[in-house]
Amino acid sequence: MTLWLGSMCTVVISSDEVARQMFKNHDVVLAGRKIYEAMKGDYGNEGSIITAQYGAHWRMLRRICTTEFFVTSRLDAMRGVRSRCIDRMVQFIEEAGGGNCTKAIDVGRFFFLMSFNLIGNLMFSKDLLDPQSERGAKFFYHAGKRRMKSMDNGGSDEEKRKDFLDVLLEFRGDGPEEPSTFSSRTINVIVFVRRDPKTWEDPLAFKPDRFLEPNMVDYKGHHFEFIPFGSGRRMCPAMPLASRVLPLALGSLLYSFDWVLADGIKAEDMDMSERMGITLRKSVPLKALPMPYKGYKNNISACVA
Repeated sequence: MTLWLGSMCTVVISSDEVARQMFKNHDVVLAGRKIYEAMKGDYGNEGSIITAQYGAHWRMLRRICTTEFFVTSRLDAMRGVRSRCIDRMVQFIEEAGGGNCTKAIDVGRFFFLMSFNLIGNLMFSKDLLDPQSERGAKFFYHAGKRRMKSMDNGGSDEEKRKDFLDVLLEFRGDGPEEPSTFSSRTINVIVFVRRDPKTWEDPLAFKPDRFLEPNMVDYKGHHFEFIPFGSGRRMCPAMPLASRVLPLALGSLLYSFDWVLADGIKAEDMDMSERMGITLRKSVPLKALPMPYKGYKNNISACVA
């Protein structure tokens, strides 16, 4: 389907057959991005792997992601960081819920808090937000500034694992198409609608149990019926991180609490309509009462013992 959004021609691919042909035969041609002036900011768009145009610079950014940031060895080394961020999310939810299932919480807000602090710890080795933060989208510029100053002074004597900022600051380009170093200033799209009734039964219904069926397609970009992380050259490089974080975070919440929907709403009556943000979100936030699972701490104590 072709749409004209203002002066821009947009092609919407809504079937896995066409998506397969596009990725296999035209991936390079369609790997670019339409960038609006509002998206460039003060320093342009080429510093971001999301908005950079396909080319030598983008390939260099992608290579850093796949060989440094999201390689298995570094993800394994950061296992403790992920666990601490998720444990804090559980603690924050227990405190916000009043401890006795007396206060409803916005579940999505606490997932955002955990995700943002995880990014902060991966990048700067520190939390960026707490539950009382009024402006959750504000990023702490001076966190990076202090780390760069520390690098200039020879760093700290304290031994610690490298975070992503360490990797960027220690980067040294080895070719004419790469920057010699990274500094604080160097640091269109085809939409795939996976709601094809030829592939999915009742595609507009919320049925997560459909993914438990035998021989279900995976999400790693090879089955074009289901590509939440994309496919081809522009596939999300952080998929290995997301596949580790999401099961642990969701499992921790289900194991730590018994959940009751707020205001007596029944599951079948939940509003599942959507709205767009950086990612797809519920139009009506999920409000629920977290009742601490009594056996949780006892089981943890037994495991520790």
